[in-house]
Amino acid sequence: MKGYKGTNMKIIGKKLYLELIVASFWYLITIILLSIKLEMYLNSDLVYLFVSLVNMIGLLIIIKKNNQLYIFDFSLMSFLKGILVAAPLTIYTVYTVLDGIYEGINDFGSIGMNKQQFLIWGLGYFIGAGMCEEILSRGIYLNIFMTLLNGKRKVLLSMCYSSLLFGGFHFVNLFNHQVCVTDVVGQIIYSFGFGMLFAAIYIKVKNLWVNIVLHSLFDIGQSIYYECFSQQLESNTEILGVKEYLMVCTIICFITVGLSLFIVKEKNTKTLFIKKKGMSY
Repeated sequence: MKGYKGTNMKIIGKKLYLELIVASFWYLITIILLSIKLEMYLNSDLVYLFVSLVNMIGLLIIIKKNNQLYIFDFSLMSFLKGILVAAPLTIYTVYTVLDGIYEGINDFGSIGMNKQQFLIWGLGYFIGAGMCEEILSRGIYLNIFMTLLNGKRKVLLSMCYSSLLFGGFHFVNLFNHQVCVTDVVGQIIYSFGFGMLFAAIYIKVKNLWVNIVLHSLFDIGQSIYYECFSQQLESNTEILGVKEYLMVCTIICFITVGLSLFIVKEKNTKTLFIKKKGMSY
């Protein structure tokens, strides 16, 4: 990293690693402890929304303290560019949302929630999956690794490290008693691939709102039929079989990693996210 050597770089590095540890600890503690405690008294959608709000507030405090609120800078042009850059993901996401709604109406006639329940459910995904996971994984992790790493492979390594953390943190879904272990293992595998893809999109357009919108809509598309219409969760392992499910997750991981490498292959990444004084690279 140009411009930072010796003591100054060590101080910056320690500060950023501390931020990474604090943000990770906050994320895990909030989701695990708060969810376990509150699920005894509230419905799961309300719990998820409340936990996500608490989680987001904590993450916002962390990035504000480190003068990183610029990650929320919005540009309509870069947002539209991001939607186009992520065209395969955008098309698939829109398809799954519309298909889930169509199949749900076709099978059940109407949504199995009232307006208030549906709003709570949707906000939970937007704040939990969209805001919290993207702030943590791309807003904090990816920025930190891009600042601290050096060399020609720093972009690829930063994408990999942030995606490993992003995928690994999905182990918290083990605390959901309705999800089997194999489903979570598969989710960790393909989440690494999607982490690479979301990292590539962020690197390309530098607009976190693209990630937030696509990520939340992607998760909604995967869940809307089962959670809003049938209201009966089905295990992917039971539907496909253990080996078949893990194979599908692995294939998805390879495809998304391939897309991510294609997106960033021509990108000049010598200057990127960190705008704080003394931390550009």
